[in-house]
Amino acid sequence: GTAAAAVVAGLAGADGQDRSGIDPESLERGNDQGLDTLSERVGLLKMATHSIRNEAESQHTILDKLGMGFASTHSVLGSASDKFKMVMSNKQNRNITLVIVASVALLLLYWYWKKSG
Repeated sequence: GTAAAAVVAGLAGADGQDRSGIDPESLERGNDQGLDTLSERVGLLKMATHSIRNEAESQHTILDKLGMGFASTHSVLGSASDKFKMVMSNKQNRNITLVIVASVALLLLYWYWKKSG
């Protein structure tokens, strides 16, 4: 660039000879190599940043779907709980429910006893 040319021009004498003992072309090559290395690192960081952003968006989508699933399950369980409370509020319904639960429990015990014996 122009700044590099000014530095190089300042190192050279009026006759164009380099008085500092530093070769301007080697300085330019070193700068070019440094820029190439820096450019590669910036490219790698850019790719890593895009990869992280894509992964974060993917995780966000998964979490949104999971949240909707939990909300749906909560709604279904709340509805079932309300219906169960309504059934259990009547004494006759409560007795019928207890008979059904006891019958199922006895059948399971009988099945287990036959299976193990």
